[in-house]
Amino acid sequence: MARVFSFNRGRGAPGRSARRHPSGASPRWVSLALIAAFICSPTPLVAIIVSPTNQDIERALKLGRSAEALRARFHARYVLPVQDPIVREIEVITEFRRFVLKTEERARLGDRMFAESVRQAQEALRPSRGRLSVVAHFQFGPLNTYTAVPAIVLLVAGRPEIDAIEGNVTPIWSHPFETRHGPST
Repeated sequence: MARVFSFNRGRGAPGRSARRHPSGASPRWVSLALIAAFICSPTPLVAIIVSPTNQDIERALKLGRSAEALRARFHARYVLPVQDPIVREIEVITEFRRFVLKTEERARLGDRMFAESVRQAQEALRPSRGRLSVVAHFQFGPLNTYTAVPAIVLLVAGRPEIDAIEGNVTPIWSHPFETRHGPST
């Protein structure tokens, strides 16, 4: 299951006590020490390009249409494995990486001209301008008793305090398998 959170630079938000799950229930707080994950990361850290220039976008488009092995090495720097029984990995999607991902997606759809136009790329990604997304992949064991995705809030430490402006949950269920009570996932 993936939980996506987007953050805006310099945006204030209400305190933690104001957040509630849409069902009205108090969320189960999961505090992920992203700073520790970055420090312990086996991959080298790179600076985040806050406002990509046209040259940065051209470089991202070129990377998005490059060989599979080069793209895989690029994306590996943004995926942080976590040694936790529930949290499998944390993925960071910067604005620069979003251009690379969009170029790859459009190439898979057969739109190879997308990678040739900086202006078209800027227009396609205008809604996500200035956003940094953090995707946490959770995996619950087969013996869990959840009947739905539990309410989880991702906390990111930093100064100034950063609060999520948007959160999405995408459950990924296992393939059906047979139990004595019938098929299950």
